Amino acid sequence: MIKSIKIYLTFLRKIIKSKFMYFNDFILSFVMSVISNLYTLIFIEIIFNNITVLGGWSLYEVLIMYGINSICRGIFCTLFGELDLLSDVYILDGKLDNLLLRPKSPIYLIITSNIYEENISDVFLGIIYLICSFRNIEGLLCVKNILILFISILVGTIMYFAFFLLVSSSGFWFNTRFSLMWSFMDVTEYSNYPLNIFPKLIRNILTWIVPFGLISFYPSIIIFDKMQELQWVGYLIPFMTIFFLVLALGIWRKGLEQYESIN
Repeated sequence: MIKSIKIYLTFLRKIIKSKFMYFNDFILSFVMSVISNLYTLIFIEIIFNNITVLGGWSLYEVLIMYGINSICRGIFCTLFGELDLLSDVYILDGKLDNLLLRPKSPIYLIITSNIYEENISDVFLGIIYLICSFRNIEGLLCVKNILILFISILVGTIMYFAFFLLVSSSGFWFNTRFSLMWSFMDVTEYSNYPLNIFPKLIRNILTWIVPFGLISFYPSIIIFDKMQELQWVGYLIPFMTIFFLVLALGIWRKGLEQYESIN
């Protein structure tokens, strides 16, 4: 395990060096990505210009959710965005054949093959939102909340990876170049808002089936000590994440067993 992490960090360092050879391109891409991602913040600002609270949540409380989700999504898309090519490039075009000949796990080789640095803007914006919220909500900054944030970001990133590995692995059975991953990525926008503003059916789907609500909403109700009747779900998040990760890895292995080479 430690050896694999060291190899991954070595690959990551080399990829970053190659990406930053064209530093001006990175800066331009980063700035454009930040600008394109600001539309959601503008939308939230418009909402709170007309109301004072949204489902019992203030502007800066909602920004906490937005910040957590943005950081988790940004880390996932930067480090594990290659999963989007699993069905298209690796399965249908046969790139997976080459990986199966190597001594390392194919999924390990896929996620270490590339990074998508333009998504770092999500992480940057998420940190800005969190700093802004902590500065404007009195008494929010404490060891407990910092610890909850850290755990939420770590667990949330793993949840992103687990869910999208599960979705991407469907390419073993559904031979299509259509990106299921980016279709579901649109659903992650719901994690920017309190789930209690949605109907119960949608809230349950975003909690137990497409679990993006677990990433930001439930940690936030613990941080702000809101909705005590739902806080138990927040404490289940690490166990739910392990469940989805084990399920995703199981589906991945099942798909790999029935994979037929294009050669």
